[in-house]
Amino acid sequence: MLKRTMLFWAQYILVLPILFLTFMFTGFVGSQLMIGADKQHFIFTPQNATEYSQISEIDKLLFAFSIQPVVTIVFLLSIVYVLTLIVFQIIECKRKRKILHSLQYMILIPIFIYLWLGIIQFSAVSLTWIDNWKDYLIFTPSTITDEQDIYTIDKFLYKFRRLPIPSTVLILSFLYLLILVVIDSIRLLKKFLIRTSH
Repeated sequence: MLKRTMLFWAQYILVLPILFLTFMFTGFVGSQLMIGADKQHFIFTPQNATEYSQISEIDKLLFAFSIQPVVTIVFLLSIVYVLTLIVFQIIECKRKRKILHSLQYMILIPIFIYLWLGIIQFSAVSLTWIDNWKDYLIFTPSTITDEQDIYTIDKFLYKFRRLPIPSTVLILSFLYLLILVVIDSIRLLKKFLIRTSH
């Protein structure tokens, strides 16, 4: 049982970096798909789309596949592999009628990192890329002259306004992870105090 658990986690730890490295590369290539110049690549995106946020993620993925097919295939296979590992772990937990605490981390961490990279790091929806960025400032002083000085919170709020669903899931997954970490820390502290008291 211990060997099986170790093998499972070894696979998970090995495939996760591959997943996110290929995701970053695929996401970067896919983000090059532009509204004006690349409408011939639109399949799921309406031809009358006027904003980058309207471009379908599937079209971005297909565009990345047309440029870098090998990396895109590795990215898709790594997604399938991670999902397969999670499904098998869920089946194992149900068979033994127990809830694996680490399974929550296993599901939440990829979701959080995927959304964080997709929304915060590699999204073309950015406050610094629009001309009227001063109209969206809330916490940043309006006296700034360079858009690079915009506070991160204002950048995120702009992304939240344009991408509400993924931004909400990002916040909720972060809060859930934070709660799990706090609960685990309290448990470990209690165990430590019990051991030291004896």
